Amino acid sequence: MKTFILSTLFLATAFFSNAQLAGSGKAYDFTNNYLSVPNNALLNPGNITIEAWIKADSWATNIWENVIVSKDGWASGNQGYTLRAGANGSLSFNISIAGTWREVATSPVMTTGKWYHVAGSFDGTTMRVYVNGEELNTLAVTGTIANGTYDLNFGRIAYTVGGTRYFDGMIDEVKIWNSALPSSSIRAFMCKKVTGAHPQYANLIGYWKFDAVGSIVDSSPNGLDGTVVGPTHVNSGAPIGNESIFSYGVPALLTLPWGGIDSLQVSSTASLQNIHIYSVTGAPTNPVNVAGVTSDQTHFYGIYVGQNSAYSVDATYFYGSNPFVTAGNEQYLGLVGRANGNVSWVSDGGTLTQATDRIDKNYTNRREIVLAKICPPATVNLSGAQQICFGDTLTLNSTGTSSTLQWHNASGPIAGATSPTLSVTTSGNYYLVANGPGCQDTSSTIALTVNPLPVVNFASIPTDYCENGQNVTITGSTPSGGLYSGSGMSGNQFAPSTLATGNYTLYYTFLDVSTSCVNSDSLEVTVNAQPASPVITTVGSDICVPATPGYTYQWYFSGSPIPSATNECFTVSNNGNYSVVWTNALGCSSDPTAITINDASLSENAFDKNVTIHPNPVETTFEITIGKEITSSYDVFLIDALGKVIARKMEIFGSTNLNLDGFPAGIYTLKLTLTDGSIATRKVVKH
Repeated sequence: MKTFILSTLFLATAFFSNAQLAGSGKAYDFTNNYLSVPNNALLNPGNITIEAWIKADSWATNIWENVIVSKDGWASGNQGYTLRAGANGSLSFNISIAGTWREVATSPVMTTGKWYHVAGSFDGTTMRVYVNGEELNTLAVTGTIANGTYDLNFGRIAYTVGGTRYFDGMIDEVKIWNSALPSSSIRAFMCKKVTGAHPQYANLIGYWKFDAVGSIVDSSPNGLDGTVVGPTHVNSGAPIGNESIFSYGVPALLTLPWGGIDSLQVSSTASLQNIHIYSVTGAPTNPVNVAGVTSDQTHFYGIYVGQNSAYSVDATYFYGSNPFVTAGNEQYLGLVGRANGNVSWVSDGGTLTQATDRIDKNYTNRREIVLAKICPPATVNLSGAQQICFGDTLTLNSTGTSSTLQWHNASGPIAGATSPTLSVTTSGNYYLVANGPGCQDTSSTIALTVNPLPVVNFASIPTDYCENGQNVTITGSTPSGGLYSGSGMSGNQFAPSTLATGNYTLYYTFLDVSTSCVNSDSLEVTVNAQPASPVITTVGSDICVPATPGYTYQWYFSGSPIPSATNECFTVSNNGNYSVVWTNALGCSSDPTAITINDASLSENAFDKNVTIHPNPVETTFEITIGKEITSSYDVFLIDALGKVIARKMEIFGSTNLNLDGFPAGIYTLKLTLTDGSIATRKVVKH
């Protein structure tokens, strides 16, 4: 665990000359243009080393094209020197010895779109050519360089009569020496700026970093400045720092400290063709501009592996006592990286171990990295405009790894809303603020609209049905166009006969297509049991069913209803098929009960001839007179217009009186039945 202290740091300041920028600074991007430095005796050495960083956009077909550095020509005999590339990524170094061109070249070892350090040297006996500090070819040549009066050009040939041979791509950090540098010096300084500490510094002819604006400034003591003829000044991606370490041909295990406060360690399990780690004092020329990220502005590191095949390295940033790290930000530490100096930084993250002050990250490509406070972003699972229906809930989820959270709406922080999830039921704008004091980020805004549910009404229909009832067509539910559901429903038809007796819920559901909101209304209905079929009994010429409170009756003859035959009894006057249906108070009817009558009115005429009534019409009392021929007892029934028996006398012999006092005026039926079943009927009119 880091111990936080305040201390005064003394950092060794590297040598900086004209227009010094941190890291690789600026470069020039060439197409059909060049840079020029006027001819000078210092630029015409007998022995030489030329160095440069290049990144080609394309390769010319021939190796003698794509000129990087040129002071050669043939107007007055072959003279000078040149470093050039072509032929699908081959490097060529060419000098004139006694008027004869001498060339040493590589096979195609470079690809487009990648930075390479290239060099050519001549020590009086041997020409050498280098790519990324590796000597790839030599040529035995004895003599000194035959120089001419041509200007020194970068990006094209000096003597253009035979063609301009432009370089297509970027060039940076050109150095010319009047001696042949050993490979150890080339390797030691290819990824760091030349200072007076260079062991061959006295042999430095010219050093052009291309960092100055508008002119070519020589950063050597010789002041061999030049002019710009067209190329674009851009941020350089060349891997150049103030300090560097390296290894070649072995598994890497390198540690580079900076200022005694932190260090970068890089390792690999496989052998690497070459690897350089460099540190840059100062902030990068292309600043870190990543949302939620604050970076160390004092220095950064770079990892450069000079091989074209795939590789993997493990980097460990030991942040130690770096004052950028504080008690408030250590938990958010991570690495920010870029592929090279002319592209944007992105968050690399890494595995933070606070107990040992380290951040670990694996890389499979060239990388420049800087220590940073990476605030976890305040991100949620939804964005933009959202809609729900009244009664629904929208769930917002934090998708970051923030330590503290606070949800907001238009009124400000939502009280108690500090968990990763927020349930929203009210229209408004919602957003998340994450990470708390010192490391804060705000999510995008979610605009929520809560749509009302459609107002739905079930149609007004009865709620009681019989189990043998007919289908019911339901109409009138609003809004129209909805769907019915529930037991017994098919479309808008309710079929109670398909259900057992009991209570059921019917539903009407409507979808508002403009909001996708759905609402329902329901109706509770009851399916009632069908009453059992009644039992018919005969009483003389009457057929009857039990008198049951709450029931109504209907008698039928040959399947047709008999008008006014709606009492529990009916007087039969004709033979034939009779039936009755009774209905309970819920409106449920029984199945018909049938009876066949074959002997109606067989002795009715003889009895009827012996019956008279007087007076008729009657005020109160009338007399029933029975002829002497009738010797058996008889029963008397007074029936109103509805067929209901309203008075009776049983087992009468001879004549008798009936009192109608209290009965309303009207026409009544007087029915007399003998014990043998004979019937006599009379109409009685009461005033």
